[in-house]
Amino acid sequence: MSLNDKLLHGEIFVGSVVLGAAAESIAPGHGRDVAYCLSSYSGFQFMNCNLSPARSAAVAFTVQSLGEVCQKHGLFPGTFDLKDFVAYAIGSTLVFGTERLIRHFKNTLPECRTFK
Repeated sequence: MSLNDKLLHGEIFVGSVVLGAAAESIAPGHGRDVAYCLSSYSGFQFMNCNLSPARSAAVAFTVQSLGEVCQKHGLFPGTFDLKDFVAYAIGSTLVFGTERLIRHFKNTLPECRTFK
C-alpha cells in the first residue's frame, strides 16, 4: 500500500471520528453506529486487506450487522435496534462515496497524478 493510500485512509478514519461526534448530536444513539461503520471501512482499507472500496463497504456493513444480530441473541451486550442497520448502511454508503470523491479530486490535480 502506498503512502498516499495510507494517508487517504487515515484522513477517512479521522473524518469518521469527527462525523460520528456530529452525527451523535443530530441522531442520538445512531450517530455512533454511522461512525462505527466508517471506522471499520477505513480499518479494512488501512490494513491493506486487498478489498475494493465497494467490498470494504459491504464488509463493514456486514461486520457491524453481525454485531447487532449478536446483541439480539444475547451474545454481545447492548440493545438490539433495527434502526442501527439503517445507520450502518448510511455509514457504508457515506464512506464509499467519500473515498470515491477524494480519489477523483486527487486524481484530477496535476501534482497528484500518481495517486490511484
